[in-house]
Amino acid sequence: MNEWKFYTVKELGKRHEMRNMLCQDRCFVRARNHKYTGVLVDGIGTTNLNVIGAEMAAQSTAGYIEEKFNWIMTEDPAVIASDYLKCIYEELQEQAVLCNKPIREFASTVMAFCVDESQNRYCALHLGDGIIMYKRNDGQMRVMSFPEIGFYSVQTTLTTTEGADSRLSIKRGSAECIDQIALMTDGIYRVSPSPETFEKVFRSVEQHIPLEQGIDDQSVVMLSRDKINNNGEKV
Repeated sequence: MNEWKFYTVKELGKRHEMRNMLCQDRCFVRARNHKYTGVLVDGIGTTNLNVIGAEMAAQSTAGYIEEKFNWIMTEDPAVIASDYLKCIYEELQEQAVLCNKPIREFASTVMAFCVDESQNRYCALHLGDGIIMYKRNDGQMRVMSFPEIGFYSVQTTLTTTEGADSRLSIKRGSAECIDQIALMTDGIYRVSPSPETFEKVFRSVEQHIPLEQGIDDQSVVMLSRDKINNNGEKV
């Protein structure tokens, strides 16, 4: 038997703090109907209005990946990407019209995972920068999805970028060997994208140790599996 736990961390960066802005990252987690869903969105707007777009993208992505889980597991990735980004773009466009602002003010990157415990399978979506990592049940840490243009690039693909559907990464498969999945924004690895950095982040999040404030916002969404024996004890 398994017991799953969510961990979320969101740290305001110095750049936004100096400009009296909110953290532009948005975390969303939910467990229902045997599915465990986590989403991490990094807003790119120049004002706090971007938080609205980031929140919308996070919640919409969670609903999408839960409701279409079985379809995502079998459909052509190009079809999934086109359908998903069309849904997100239309919602953001409506909000932009309501606020009388350019749609780019509501743009963001997106990372998401969904684990279906009843099937012991997972799927993940990744657009833009940030990194998706996982830890195997043998303790090995692996990268599930790299930042689109590398660790050091300041350019990225957003939910409003033309042709974004050709750049959406889709991962799917068996969750049998996975004990932890973590979504991390680019603020985590900008200084040092090393195995030691990621190991430290995993430990800090699990132990509820605050992350050191950086220039950029830093956020993590993590799902961790504890194995439980018949006596209700962790093994």
